[in-house]
Amino acid sequence: MNRQFPCLPKKILTNTNKRRLTGIIRVLIALALVLTLLTVTTSASSMQDVPYQSYTYDYNGDPVINKACYVPRKLITGNSLGIEDMKEPQSIFYVPQNNNIYILDSGNSRVIVLNQDYTVNRLIDNITLNGEKQTFEKAENLFISHEGKLYISDTEGRRVLVCNNNGIVEKVLDSPKTELLPKNFDFRPMGAIEDRKGFIYVLSRGSYYGAMIYKKDGSFFGFYGANKVGMDSLELIGQILDRLFSNDELRATGIQSLPYQFTELCLGPDDFIYTLTSVSKSSTGQVRKLSPNGENILTYRSILGTNNADSFDFSDRMSYVDRGQNLRKTTFADIDVDEQGFIYLLDSTYGKIFIYDSACNPITIFGGGVGRGTQLGTFEMPVSLVNVEGDILVVDSTKGSITVFEPTPYFELIRQADRLYLQGNYAAAMPLWGKVHSQDKNFLLAYNGIAQGYLVSQKYDKAMEYARYASSRTIYTQAFLKVRNTFLSDNFFWLAPLSILLIAAILLLVMYTSRRRVVLISNVKLRTMMTTITHPINAFNEIKYKRHGSLGLAFVLMALYSIFSILAIINGGFMFNIYEPEYYNAVFTVIGTSGLILLWTVVNWGVSSLMEGKGRMKEIFIITCYAMLPQIFSLVLFIAMSHVLVPDEGAFMEIIKTVCNIWTIILILFGMTAIHDFEFGKTIKSSILTVLGMALLVFITLMVSTLFQDFINFIGTVISEIVLRKNV
Repeated sequence: MNRQFPCLPKKILTNTNKRRLTGIIRVLIALALVLTLLTVTTSASSMQDVPYQSYTYDYNGDPVINKACYVPRKLITGNSLGIEDMKEPQSIFYVPQNNNIYILDSGNSRVIVLNQDYTVNRLIDNITLNGEKQTFEKAENLFISHEGKLYISDTEGRRVLVCNNNGIVEKVLDSPKTELLPKNFDFRPMGAIEDRKGFIYVLSRGSYYGAMIYKKDGSFFGFYGANKVGMDSLELIGQILDRLFSNDELRATGIQSLPYQFTELCLGPDDFIYTLTSVSKSSTGQVRKLSPNGENILTYRSILGTNNADSFDFSDRMSYVDRGQNLRKTTFADIDVDEQGFIYLLDSTYGKIFIYDSACNPITIFGGGVGRGTQLGTFEMPVSLVNVEGDILVVDSTKGSITVFEPTPYFELIRQADRLYLQGNYAAAMPLWGKVHSQDKNFLLAYNGIAQGYLVSQKYDKAMEYARYASSRTIYTQAFLKVRNTFLSDNFFWLAPLSILLIAAILLLVMYTSRRRVVLISNVKLRTMMTTITHPINAFNEIKYKRHGSLGLAFVLMALYSIFSILAIINGGFMFNIYEPEYYNAVFTVIGTSGLILLWTVVNWGVSSLMEGKGRMKEIFIITCYAMLPQIFSLVLFIAMSHVLVPDEGAFMEIIKTVCNIWTIILILFGMTAIHDFEFGKTIKSSILTVLGMALLVFITLMVSTLFQDFINFIGTVISEIVLRKNV
């Protein structure tokens, strides 16, 4: 049907209408320009206020950008305080009892005391010992005890000065007189703290024995909480071989492994001592919370449960290469712990600040600019930090300044929610976590808090949903148990009879077929394949002598093995398997299943031929694929039961998996014995040689591919160089 449109008038707009329209367009353009300028100005201002990205980590350890938790507020210098410029300040300390901030201005041998509003309270610039003024240009640390005593760690002066608020030195701690230390030990204190019992803990550069403990009167008491020597598997094997084959003379000339020394001490809530290790061999356990007997009691939560923080990496997961192609990793310079247990770490490599809660959950990482520090919030050489009623103050020794960062409302929201959560008040924390989530969808801890809130509210489906987002198996399992138990109790009266009938039907079928000798599978080759599991020797003899093996069925089994291996990863239950599509490549699973079968077939044929085996490559392949039947059964069972069982019940699946693995090995050994006409001992030897040959072949393939890749890169570099020289 044709539709007719009305004709438009020839003269649509009058001159007056044209002028009005032109004016409206001009106004709209002007408004658009103003809004654009405002947006650009706001963005520029925001970038100027926060010259860095704030980020945290997901459960895989990958960085994710999050909303800014801290913004730089001001820069404190000697000029801004109205005093002489600071010269290489090294340490900062906050005393909540009097709200005073103490700054160790080492280069000027003085201590600057600030009020909480960052104005000068007083200067302690005349520290005297027996009436004589003391200098400490190379002092590295400052601590104020609960009694108001100042502990100045004069590193190059090889002493710790303990003085009162008037600057009068009351005692000096020097190198302890003890046989536990070498006679040539060089006492160079890096830090000292005093607990509420009056014990003094001192760190000395070059001391691998832990913190030195002094009594209140200054006498030496002992050592406390040394790091342990890390050892990997290769080092353990080497140590065992040394003990077996070396003598006392060789051991005496060997190099002894020493633990990494503590670099900082911090007194946390409830008088617990926190230690900081700048670097470690394993790149884990940089922060420790020590019990009275010196053991680390700091823990963290992973997807598998609660673990000791000795295995937790507090550093930046991202590593960078400088202009000299040197890998530069995080080097922590200082630590502070607030009254809520939040841990603040300062990285001197990149000038970043790390914040963790008391359960080692990463809250945020921000900062940067080491080496330049031209913008507010960046540094040239950060050396110390302290938390002052929420603000973070960072000392820059090169710039002789202190940067003040203030928390954002977003961070305060996280603190409130995290405090309630760690106290076990999940219901009260849930709405706060909801607000955090509404502001930042990347913050993983918010999902965890919301899931826990739904769990205590008995909204188990929602708890499972958010537990998946948070990758929290613990919360998911608790909610799943409630859902499963409810389902079983509601449907017990029809599930129980159905299960009994199903089991009875299977038993009757087995009894009927065995008594009547009923053949359920008429195809000989298919029946031979299925009897491989129950009667392997008979089945393998039929494959060898009656040609009842099927190459097509073998390929089907190999394909099924790969497919179900992939499905076990993709569709396995969340409580037993966490699938991440962006990190998973099914090609590697195929290589690890079908590729290994093909590799075993080729190498075993070659080894067996050298050992006068009678099996053909086709027979080896068929028997190897048939031996994968227990593996396929195990995978199918895992896919099904991982959605029904919980991790505490997973031992049942592990037993089945172990039995299936053993049965597969037995089938392969019996099969190789039958087709090669070997004795069982010779089959074991050929199998071991086959495994070694597979490893050698894989190594040669990788080496050749690496060399080929390097050769291609070399050719590309030569061609690029020729083209560049020709253009010049």
